[in-house]
Amino acid sequence: MTADVSTHGAPPGLRPAARPKAPLGHRIYHSFVLRRLLRSIFVIWVVASGVFLMVRLLPGNPVDV
Repeated sequence: MTADVSTHGAPPGLRPAARPKAPLGHRIYHSFVLRRLLRSIFVIWVVASGVFLMVRLLPGNPVDV
């Protein structure tokens, strides 16, 4: 009897089901969406920080203006 290394000692009938890889189009799309989401969060943070700093640099009290 030969040992099957890929089953890690499990009997042949109890092998875990292999998870199929997602098609290339789905992986590219999800990667694209993740990049766009992270970039949009960064842009929103930069714009909010810029507006905050510009209001603070104005002369006088921002509440009075």
